[in-house]
Amino acid sequence: MSIPTIHNRAMQAIVKNALEPYWEARFEPASYGFRPGRGCHDAIAKIFSIARPNKRKKWVLDADIEGAFGSISHERVLQTIGPFPARELIRRWLKAGYVQMGTLHQSEAGVPQGSIIGPLLMNIALHGMEDALGVRYDKRGQIRGSRALVRYADDWVLFCESEQDARAARRQAQKWLLERGLLLSEEKTRIAHLSEGFDFLGFNVRHYPAPNTSRSGYKLLIKPSKESVSNFKERMRHEWKDLNGHSAMEVLKRLNPIVRGWANYFRIGVSKHTFETLDYWIFDRCVRHVRSNHSRKGWRWCRQKYWVDSTPKGPTGGSSATRAQEPTS
Repeated sequence: MSIPTIHNRAMQAIVKNALEPYWEARFEPASYGFRPGRGCHDAIAKIFSIARPNKRKKWVLDADIEGAFGSISHERVLQTIGPFPARELIRRWLKAGYVQMGTLHQSEAGVPQGSIIGPLLMNIALHGMEDALGVRYDKRGQIRGSRALVRYADDWVLFCESEQDARAARRQAQKWLLERGLLLSEEKTRIAHLSEGFDFLGFNVRHYPAPNTSRSGYKLLIKPSKESVSNFKERMRHEWKDLNGHSAMEVLKRLNPIVRGWANYFRIGVSKHTFETLDYWIFDRCVRHVRSNHSRKGWRWCRQKYWVDSTPKGPTGGSSATRAQEPTS
């Protein structure tokens, strides 16, 4: 990753503001990454409309581009941009290279990562994927045909009506990407039926049997993926470890933004069960932290200090809410 200087950041912002409006009017509907007014939730919402059980596109090409930001062809990027006034300036940024440990490394391919204009150049380089894969729309913008694409920068999935068509699409995608200096990852690219499910942008998309509640016999559930939950727990473990011995206010100040951010991102999915499981898990971590800080105190004292119910008492004199109980584990 190269970090541009302040002067280059300012110049890249100027060029981006001039280049982006033109390309925003041309970008394909399936592109959601690093675009104004679009984001991950919009891409997941589009997947929800495509992958519903009453639709015909039940086979998915879950593709992963190998080192996209570092492998994209400079010539292809410049050719796609065309006679833009700042074209020569963009070429210099692409060819600038980076300095590591006092040594200059040349940039033969790839867009500048960590820069302001890098994501836009990646979207420009991958523009045309829908047309290459045969995705078609009618005059109202509705998908027509046997394929549907959802792309977030270099991460994308293609929905097909049959496994054979998905395999043919994979070959077409490999050929189209090769012209841009890119390759599909053989290990991470796979073809799956929606009954098996796939992960995209941290979510797991899958059809679950529901013979009693659905005409099609299946229901679509979009949940936080197992990898997302595992990564969240791992990050929280490191945070708890760093907070060992700190006060409760310091713990809340450090962890609340992380928990809120994760919950806000996954709130659009079917996340109730995941949130409940993580709620118990985080409470258990809180108990461990309190007991570690007060190793000579019993659970009753810890509960009274940190989890005592401060809500008004009910008519019978008892609390109107449930007090924190000592964990069983």
